[in-house]
Amino acid sequence: MGGRFRDDWMGITAAGFAAMAEGRLDDAAKQWQQAAREVGREGASDPLGAASYNNAGVAHLLASDAHRAQEKFCEAERLWGKSRAQIESAEIPIAGRSSVFHLRLAMEHHEAFAALRRRKHTLICAAACAITKFNARLAHSVADGTLGNAKADQSLIPTLSAAFGPSCVEIMILRDALADGDSSPTTATFAAYRAKGARLAEPSTHTYVDSDRICADLDCAAQLTALMHPGLLSAPSNAAGATDKGRR
Repeated sequence: MGGRFRDDWMGITAAGFAAMAEGRLDDAAKQWQQAAREVGREGASDPLGAASYNNAGVAHLLASDAHRAQEKFCEAERLWGKSRAQIESAEIPIAGRSSVFHLRLAMEHHEAFAALRRRKHTLICAAACAITKFNARLAHSVADGTLGNAKADQSLIPTLSAAFGPSCVEIMILRDALADGDSSPTTATFAAYRAKGARLAEPSTHTYVDSDRICADLDCAAQLTALMHPGLLSAPSNAAGATDKGRR
């Protein structure tokens, strides 16, 4: 799958995050459903497919269709597993070095540099899959009527931090869910989505070679994998409140 399709898919998916930042949950769901349809038509790579199925699952959750959400999350988990297997077996090139010195150093220690990159992308894939599993647990809670007992999972934070850093958007959302007494999202969650949208608008500084495409797709897909704040599902009034908070 070429870079042009990935860029187009990224634009549609990012528009969903922009809608979430403003509390326009229905619009976010529509964008993510459209992105999933595009992936289905184009036969995209496993990482992009995994992110699309995850986000389509979130879209179904926003529409209170927990059973279809579970189906999407199950497929997303399967594709994250395939993506991880590809990363573990692929020839990982050393590309994008900034100087002759760094290039020579990388060539002299190719296996060590390749192992570092492989570990980095394995962590990214694990974090993205963990997001999907978190969303899937929410869908299960909705389906069996135990959503009132669903809570944000603090144990997810180290996995996210290892892949995306301690200040990533997903950790901001989890901490908001853990801190808020009435379980509804605060303005911090919508600020997190807004920060994600701003980051996605920044041009990439990494140049990928053709053999590095799995890494490029995984980087893109993981950044665009939506984590659901449990409070958006707990009551109809929360959705209405989300719209107000997102627009502030």
